[in-house]
Amino acid sequence: MRRRRTVSDKFTDAVLIVLLILLSAVFLYPIWFVVIASISDPAAIAEGKVLLLPKSLTFDGYEMLLEYGSLWRGYANSLFYLFFGSFLSLVFTLPTAYALSRKELKGRKFLNTLFIISMYFSGGLIPTYLLHSTIGWINTIWVLLIPAALNVYHMILARSAFEAMPESLYESVCLDGGTHFRYFIQFAVPLCKATVAVLFLFSALTWWNEYIRFVIYIQNPDLQSLQVIIRQITNELTASLSETASAGATIEAQRQMELMKYCVVVIAALPFVILYPFIQKYFNKGVMIGAVKG
Repeated sequence: MRRRRTVSDKFTDAVLIVLLILLSAVFLYPIWFVVIASISDPAAIAEGKVLLLPKSLTFDGYEMLLEYGSLWRGYANSLFYLFFGSFLSLVFTLPTAYALSRKELKGRKFLNTLFIISMYFSGGLIPTYLLHSTIGWINTIWVLLIPAALNVYHMILARSAFEAMPESLYESVCLDGGTHFRYFIQFAVPLCKATVAVLFLFSALTWWNEYIRFVIYIQNPDLQSLQVIIRQITNELTASLSETASAGATIEAQRQMELMKYCVVVIAALPFVILYPFIQKYFNKGVMIGAVKG
C-alpha cells in the first residue's frame, strides 16, 4: 500500500526542487554569460550591463573569426583527431581489456601489473622525443595517434565492465560453437555499450583539449589543433596591441580581443554541446560498471 504523502514530505520536495533549480542556474549561468557576451559590445560588458541578455547586439567577433583561415583549419584538424583518435583508442583498448578480463589467460596478473606500472611511470619527455624522432614520426599525425591509442585507465574501466558480465553467457556461446572473437563482437561489446560510450567521451574530451603534445611534436601548421591555433591568434592580437600607437587604435584592438575571446570559447565548446546529450544517458551507468560494491 502506498504511503500517503504528508505536508512534511511535500515541503521537503519543494525545498529540494528549489535547491536544484538554484544549482542549475549557478552551473548554467557562466555558459549563458559567455554566449551573450560573444554578441555584446565589450564596453557594455566592462560596465557590467550584460547580465541576462546581450547589450548592443553585434556579430563582429564571429565575422573577424571568419577571416582567420588557420582557425578553421585547426578546427577541422581537432575534429579529425577527436573522432579518429577516439575510434582508434577503442579499437586498441576494448580487445586488450577483454583479453585481460579472461581468467584463463596465461600471465594475466603479470600483464595487468605491467599495464598499471606503465600508467604511473614513463620513459620521460626527452627519451620519448628521441624515440619518436628515430622512428620518423615527428611532425606527422602518427606521433599523436599511435602512442595514445591505448589508455590504461580506459582499459581498466572496460576490463571491469567485461568482468562484470555473467560467465554463463560465455559458456552458452561456447556450447553453440562460438569463439572468443564472436563472443566479443556480438555479445561483450553490445552489452557494454554504456562503457564504450563513456570511454569515447573521455577520449574525445582529451583529444579536443590536447595542447602540449602538438607544441612538442608538431611544427607543420597544417596539422596543428584548434587549441594551438587559438594560442597563436591570441599572441598575434597581443603583439598588434602592443605595437599600436594611437589611442583609438588601441581601444579598437582591445575591443576585438574581448569579442574574439568570448566567440572562440563558444566555438570551441560547440562540439561537446552537440555530442554530450547523445552520450549523457550512458554516462552514470558506464562509469559505475565494475565499481567496488559493499
